[in-house]
Amino acid sequence: MNNKLKRLCFCVWQIDDHLQSNAKSASNLDIRDYIQNCRVDEIKYSLIQTRVPEQSFQFPPKQYKDKRSSTGFFQRFCNRQWFQTFDFISYSRIDDGLYCVACVLFPDRSHHRSSYLISEPYRNWKDAMQDFKSHAVCEYHINSAAKLQAFVDTYETTVLRIDLSMTEENAQIIQRNHEVLRSILKCVHGVLW
Repeated sequence: MNNKLKRLCFCVWQIDDHLQSNAKSASNLDIRDYIQNCRVDEIKYSLIQTRVPEQSFQFPPKQYKDKRSSTGFFQRFCNRQWFQTFDFISYSRIDDGLYCVACVLFPDRSHHRSSYLISEPYRNWKDAMQDFKSHAVCEYHINSAAKLQAFVDTYETTVLRIDLSMTEENAQIIQRNHEVLRSILKCVHGVLW
């Protein structure tokens, strides 16, 4: 077996193993685990669909120094409304932080990018709204968001999927070839007998 085929078999085995281990619940997936490392469409789609934690999930607090408070600290939390306002953020339970799902899964490497929201979790709950607004208008984010939207459209609309249309087209060719072979075999059978 040549090296390319061995690598392909290994990749297929890893993908199958990963999908089976996560088949119980897509919520087992964490965006952090796929920074610069997600090539499987099913996993990408699951990460996009499960970017918001379930309603019962309680975001852990982060303490900020605040002289106005009697304790000297003020607690802030990740705000669930941010997920509605900014459809590109994804929560990582592992990091207790936010990532830009578009920039993580569909990076635009042609521009200088900030590491926050992409390769490092965003945890500055105090300035989150302003920082998300700034991120949303960056050219690299706009390019990544366009790639994400094209991916979702293609994934959800099977007519647009090349892999499925090729499979259907191949099935039609195979069916036609079977019919031709049957016809040829009938002719050969008639001549020989």
